[in-house]
Amino acid sequence: MNDSEIARQLERARGGDRSAVGALFEGHRVRLERLVALRLDRRLRARVDEADVVQDTFLEAARRIEGYLERPSMPFYLWLRFLANQRLQTLCREHLGARRRDVRREV
Repeated sequence: MNDSEIARQLERARGGDRSAVGALFEGHRVRLERLVALRLDRRLRARVDEADVVQDTFLEAARRIEGYLERPSMPFYLWLRFLANQRLQTLCREHLGARRRDVRREV
């Protein structure tokens, strides 16, 4: 998805077109999956799938899209990347930082 297409979809989304939001997400799916695959801790790979992380990122983005559309503080992909990194940090805390779910304690 090129910059002009992103700008056009963002304008449609500001107008209330929910399909434009879906198109924006889908236009960045492959790129985000590659990012997550590179950054996902190897100890979590048996428990967590890249596609699931991206899907969770899109769910969070859908919850926060109105705020982004009102005041975009960064390009759209960078915002999605920021949300994906937050999700990865949360997963690391849940699976590597908590004793009850610590992947290092699995037998």
